[in-house]
Parts: sequence; structure tokens; C-alpha cells
Amino acid sequence: SWVANPKAFRPTTWMPQIFHLENYAPDVTVATANYGTGREVKGDEWSNAAVAAVSAFVRSRASSEPFPPVPVAGDPLRGREVFRLAGCLACHNMAPFGEEERAAETDLANQRRVTNGHGPNLRGIATKTNPEWLFAWIKDPKAYWPETRMPDLRLSDQDAADVVAYVFEDPLFRDVPAGWSADPAPYQRDVLEEQARWFFNRDLRSELERRFDEEWKDDETLLVALGEKWVLGQGCHSCHSIPGLESAQPIGTELTSWASKTVDKLDFGFMHEILGEEQGWSHEQALEFKEYRENFLELKLRAPRSYDRRKIKNPTERLRMPWFNFTEREIESITCFVAGLVNDEVTHARMQPSPENLAMDTGLRVLRQKNCVACHQLEPGRIEFKGDGGVQHEVRGQFLVFDEDVLPPPMKGFAEYVAKYEADAGELEEVIVQLLAPEPGLGDVGDTVVISDVASIRATPQKGGDLVELVNEYYLYGDDHHEDVEDVDGERRNYTEEAYDKVRWTFAPPVLWDEGGKVQREWFYRFLLDPQALRQQIRVRMPSFDWGEGEAGAVADYFASRSRLDWPERYARKLILWAGKTSGELAGEMAAKGMRMTPAVVQGIVDGKQVETATGLDALRRHGNELGFVTAGPVDPAYEAVPQRSPAHLASLASDPGFFERVHQLTTDTAGKGPNCVQCHFLRGNPPTQTTPLAWAPELDHARERLRPDWVRAWLTDPARIYPGTSMPANFALDQTQWQELLPASSAQQIEAVLSWLYNLDRAVRN
Repeated sequence: SWVANPKAFRPTTWMPQIFHLENYAPDVTVATANYGTGREVKGDEWSNAAVAAVSAFVRSRASSEPFPPVPVAGDPLRGREVFRLAGCLACHNMAPFGEEERAAETDLANQRRVTNGHGPNLRGIATKTNPEWLFAWIKDPKAYWPETRMPDLRLSDQDAADVVAYVFEDPLFRDVPAGWSADPAPYQRDVLEEQARWFFNRDLRSELERRFDEEWKDDETLLVALGEKWVLGQGCHSCHSIPGLESAQPIGTELTSWASKTVDKLDFGFMHEILGEEQGWSHEQALEFKEYRENFLELKLRAPRSYDRRKIKNPTERLRMPWFNFTEREIESITCFVAGLVNDEVTHARMQPSPENLAMDTGLRVLRQKNCVACHQLEPGRIEFKGDGGVQHEVRGQFLVFDEDVLPPPMKGFAEYVAKYEADAGELEEVIVQLLAPEPGLGDVGDTVVISDVASIRATPQKGGDLVELVNEYYLYGDDHHEDVEDVDGERRNYTEEAYDKVRWTFAPPVLWDEGGKVQREWFYRFLLDPQALRQQIRVRMPSFDWGEGEAGAVADYFASRSRLDWPERYARKLILWAGKTSGELAGEMAAKGMRMTPAVVQGIVDGKQVETATGLDALRRHGNELGFVTAGPVDPAYEAVPQRSPAHLASLASDPGFFERVHQLTTDTAGKGPNCVQCHFLRGNPPTQTTPLAWAPELDHARERLRPDWVRAWLTDPARIYPGTSMPANFALDQTQWQELLPASSAQQIEAVLSWLYNLDRAVRN
């Protein structure tokens, strides 16, 4: 049934339809049997026999060794929770098949969103597999298919068994589209024999008749023999790995320089006449259709077998390109791409990207292929609104939770959400937006903006992080299946009364805003190759991917380079906020000093424009230095250093033998004399003093290899200026003095002392 019509079982599949297409339509005579002496074989009969043959051949090449039984008994209710929290729904969904049912669906797991279509829709999956195979697949996908993009979530046997039990108990996984059933193809023996005459036409008639009576007397044997011919003829091996066909070549036309073909080499067949008749074209218009290769491509993508219309062909000459059911936008995109594949490019017109551009392009492509954006936000959302006096603003930010709500309003579909909210709770007088980037004239990261003109708000969703919403919803809302959630310590706890920010920053996947400015590139590279648990409390798993050559390095390069390229904009925005001036005022000060600067250039740097940044950044930095503005510099992807571990720095600490001990007392004090970092953080394998996972934070011993010192300095100074809503307190506020009994010094000096301790934990804390 799958081979006959893949989209009948899974409407969103990329698997195209190969059989039962228009050049094998039910009323089309494909052949006259027995060398023209028998009956006419129609298209549907021919396709049914082909489907049966392909199915038999594929089964014949499958491994006969059964999978071992699932080693432990599974709990379907617990499996539902593992399925929702481990990360499966980052790539998969279980959306209903019908449009009306999808539109009415409220469960995020059953909604088709942007990133959760990366893998197949799992609705109905239990009808095509068995528990033993599914358990083995979850535990080690590459053992079954080495080329799969399905990563290893490193689930325990119990977790995997629970997911399997859930899949085979919940009726949703046996739901199939209306009218679909797993039925054998209704082939006819005489059609199989006729196909054999065409596929094995080099054999003499007598030899074929002998084979029909002997080795092919059994239908199954004949089906397998024909199936191999069909698979090779249709190019199934071009996409699928099939034992015995590893060296078979693709059947499609070479496209590398397809657009250099002259139009006269394209076989339009009778389609210009047929379309002319259908559209009422004149003779000249019909001929004009044949003058453009783009017309040929678009029709080929829309109706790939249409060029066989009104042609008389034997079965082995008919067109074979399958039907992909492309949308019109996809057809336009593919046509545009293929139409650019020429062998006569203009040399000087070719883009020459820099090594950094190439690294970023490769890294971003890998991020898409691995679907990293399903779990992680790469960029904040953008919100447009009218402020005081009708001034138009666009900021990077997020909506705060409305009164009486549990979750913040969504960025996508914000207007519809507001309409529903107002219908239930009355008119919404204002919306509060929290800034996620410095916004001159409005505030810094973490500050809030109150918007009274609610109707003016336009929201562009954040890039990535769809799974975050699903995880938050699971923790903060109960349903018919759960009221509490199992934590990593095995205890079940109810989180429905917890604040959104607390749950979001504790249990959901982390954001990757300016990740290159946060983590050291070399550590990031090693982490991607061999993930380790950084947040012990989180149940979402960072997958173990099978990285191709250079892919992990390209991802690390992408984030480091992205941070460097974004730095000028951040610098200009922070400078303006710090100085309390406008772009025009700063430009005026610089011009008064004889610097070549205009308000447009300063504003261009603020807006991230390349030309203005290239021409004005150096002057702006000089002016900032003269004003006394201090901030961390840009990331250098080619060079990383940790000053706190340098011989010179360690030598400066050697004159104070008790330094590490004092700082250690400060950070681990539990009597209120210090910040008591270990109440939340793991320290060299020792768990936090707070036993509830909701309070846990990352292992401090990872910091020296993982985090950039400049980022940690800013984090210790004011965590909420980096991640608004974080539970990490500002323990060393620069406008206050604290912890003087254990470490008498200014806040800035205390931060530097903690940095020295943190980046030398292997020296400072040996026991």
C-alpha cells in the first residue's frame, strides 16, 4: 500500500508517487499480451503488478535475523512523558491527517509547526513496525541505517522501553488516513508474465516459456525477479540503500549544466498543443510556449508524466519521473535553481565569499540539517509597535505573561491570541514587552516597555525553539494523563504553581543568543562531538549526532563568527545607552573633535549596516574610549586565551598563599556571609545543597574550558542583563558592597577574584 501511494498513508512524506500515474492510467493500453496475440493490458493492471513486484523484491532483500526482545517491561504512561520531554517532538509531530482536525488541535504535540516536520509524522507508526524494531531503532538508529539523520538520544533501556510501550498502547499511533488500509496488491499472473517479456526481452520466447513453467512457476519468485527490474528502472536505489544494489547508478538526467541546453533539445511532445487547446491559445502562443526552458521545467515538476500524452510508446520507453506533489512556490524555487545551472558562468560575476563567510554558510547549513533550531532559539523575536506620540519602534524582545495567564502570549499568531484573550477577559489595555537586546531610547536587556497601543503590535517569531513551548506547557499545565512530572532524581513533583521564567530557564533547552560570545570555540567543538550533561536537572537530551567531516567545526565556527559580526551593533547600542545620548548627539560630539562622523553613520552601526560599520566603527570606538566606556571586545575565532590561567596571572597570585582558600570560603559559605554558589551549582562532582532539581544549576568545574572569561564577568555582574528571567541572582552588584567579612573588596574586585578561582578550580579545589 505504501509503494502504491505513499501520500495516502502519510500526506507529508517526501516519498513521491511512482505508480498509478497518468501514463499508466486505467484507460491506457500499456501492451497487448503475448507478443501482440493476447488481450490488452491496462494501466492500472500494469501498476498493480509493478507494486506487487517491488514489494516482493524489497522483502526478499530484508534481513531475516529477528530483533531481540525488549529487555525490560515498559510503562506506557511514563513513556508518554519521556516521549514529550526527551526531545522526540523536536523533529516529529503527530498531527491529524485532515485540515479541519489539524486546525482544531490544541495539543502542541499534535500540531504541525515549522521544525517538528523535520522527521516523519508519527501518527499511525504502530501499523508499520513492531516493538522489537522500534526499541532497537530508538537505542541506536545508525545500527539499522548508517546514513540516517536520526540522532542518538542516549536513552536508558527503561526510557526506551517506556516509549515503545506508549507507542503500541495509544490508539493515536494506529490512526491512519480515511480509506487507507494495508492490502496486498491485486496482481494478475498474465500481467506478470507480460512484464517479464518486456524486461527480459533478450531471452528467446522458448526460454521465457521454460522459465514460466519452471523457476518462475511460483508467483513469489517471478515477483522478486520483476521487482529488481522495476527498482532499477525506477531508480529506487538513488534514494534508498538496497542490499545488492549499492553500485547501481542513478537514472535521472545530469543537471549540473542543464540550463546550458538549447531549447530544441527538450522534448515538449504535444504539450504545447494540448495546453493551447485547454487555454485557448493561438498557434503563435502555443509555439512560444516551447521557446522557454523554464516552461518545460515547471510543467515537468507539476505533471512529470504529461509529456507522454498522445504518444504511443512501449512499456519500457515511458517517462519514469515520479510525482512529488510540489507546491507552486516549490516549483518556482526549483525552476529558478535549475535554470541557473550553466557551464558558461561569467567569471567576474561570481560571488567570492571570504573564508569566514564560507564557514558561516557551512555552519548554518549544518544547523538546518541537524534541526538544531527545533530546540534552541538562535535569535530573539522582533516586535513592532507605536510608542508615545505615535513613534514607530522595532525591538528584539518577548511578551511577558498576561494577567491570569500561565504562559506568555505566542509571537506567532499574537493578534489572534489577543482577540481570544479579550473575548474571555475583556479589553486588553496594555502589553508589556521585555527587551532582549539593547534598544537606544527604550532600555537595556531585561528592561520592560509598556505598550498602550495594542492594535499597533506586530510580532515576528523568534528563530527556533519550538520545543521550549511544548516543554513549558507540559510542566505548567496538567492534563488527563499527568498532574506532576518525574524529575531526574526519580521523584514526581507538581510545577503548575511555579513561575513561567523559573520553569523555562530550568527545564527547557537553552537559548543560543550570542553563543559564540559565551562559549569557547574549542570546547564547543568537543562538546558537539561528545555531548555531556551540563544541566543535570533537564530531561531534554542533547543528541549525539553523526557529524560529517568538518561539520562540527563549522557549527562552532558559525557561532564564533556570528558573535564577531554582531559585536559592532551591540557595542554601539550599549555605548548610546551608557552615555545617555542619541545617535545624533554622539555624532555631533565626534564631529566637534574633528572626526568625520554623521548621525546617519552612527545610526547605521546601531542598525548593523555593513557599509556604515566598516567606515565608522573605529572612530566610534575611539570616542567611546575617550568617554570612559568599557565593554568586552569582539570574539576572535582564530585565537582564544584564558588570562586567568596564564603563568603571569598565576605568578601574581603566588604572593598570596591563602587566596584560593578565601575565595573558596566566599563561594561556598552557607551562613549568609557569601553568595553560597553551591546551593544551586554542582562543584567538582558534588551535588548542590538544595536537593530539588528546580534549583539546580550547571557544574562549575566545566567553566574554565567552556565559558569565555569576558562573558562570565558580565554574567556575575548582572545575569538578568544577559538572560532576562534567569534564577541566577546578581550576587556582586557594582553599585553595592557585600561579602566584606570573607573578602573585603569592591564588587568588581570580588568578581575578578571569583574568576581567578573559577578558572583554576583544578588547582584551587583538590579535595
